[in-house]
Amino acid sequence: MVIPHPPAVPVIDLAKLNAGEEGKKEVVAELLSALRNIGFFSVINHSVPLPLVDQLFKTDVETKRRIPYVEATNTGYLGHGQEKIWIAHVVYRRLNFKEKALDCKEAYNMPACPEAESLIPPELARNGIAKSFMESCHATLHQLLELLAVALDIPAEEGGETYLSSKHSFGGTPSILRLLHYPPVAGDSAESGSWTRAGGHTDYGSLTLLFQSGVGGLEALLRVDPTAEPVWVPVPPVAGAIVVNSGDLLEFWTRGAVKSTVHRVVVPQEVRGVSRYSLVYFAQPIGSTPLTPIPSPLLRELADAAASSAAVAGFSTAGDVAKSISASQHLWERLSHTQTY
Repeated sequence: MVIPHPPAVPVIDLAKLNAGEEGKKEVVAELLSALRNIGFFSVINHSVPLPLVDQLFKTDVETKRRIPYVEATNTGYLGHGQEKIWIAHVVYRRLNFKEKALDCKEAYNMPACPEAESLIPPELARNGIAKSFMESCHATLHQLLELLAVALDIPAEEGGETYLSSKHSFGGTPSILRLLHYPPVAGDSAESGSWTRAGGHTDYGSLTLLFQSGVGGLEALLRVDPTAEPVWVPVPPVAGAIVVNSGDLLEFWTRGAVKSTVHRVVVPQEVRGVSRYSLVYFAQPIGSTPLTPIPSPLLRELADAAASSAAVAGFSTAGDVAKSISASQHLWERLSHTQTY
């Protein structure tokens, strides 16, 4: 019997967009396939300056600790063991995974908002490092959302290519940049299961842009085939790449046609004595955006096909359009189930 391999996380080369309409069609098809079937992909040849990534990786803990966490704004510093994420995803709950390990990480959340300088440490506000990085992330986000709108064939009279991007303004949303440091984990802690780096979870927003250091450990919960139980598949760092995944809001907004995939960060044996760093840009639409179905004939077909198996966590089934909510309602419902200690 041949055992199929789990799907690999695809790498999408944005340089193909320079090859005219044929190149764009190829990228659009790859992006839609990744979001529908996996919920993860990597992009290379993007426009985010990598030197800024390296500078932000080097942010020291004392700089981050100066601004304590504020629950009302989801900003500031969170130390080791202060956060427990609600596992909302229906597949994860059905498989009855038990996350007994504590998250061994520290995080600093800053708003992707040029007017919120008081919530950005002076060391990062100086010379515009943080703002420049977030602006470049936002530009890449818009590029990906416009490609997705093309893939979904949203009619021009409904907004066309800019339907999604126009609802993600820079500074007008609760989007967050998170600086993460996962310290070394002792072998006995990892083996006993008392500590991990980040337990299984889904993201809350539309798209997430992740920049990894060279240390692995990110895994996505993927299916070998539609009838098989999902398995954990490594998402290895690719030099210079951004890992992109879709979140709960986009799954809800597309009525289950786009996948919000459970993922985690573990401690492979070969990197137990090594720190891991990452930067995560969590994109959210403008808070007042109604999450009514996206006006796309193609999306209606995909959503109808997915409705029997997709359950959008916490609110309704994928086909239930009666319970439309706003983007901010969706976000704060998720955050209300995130426990801090």
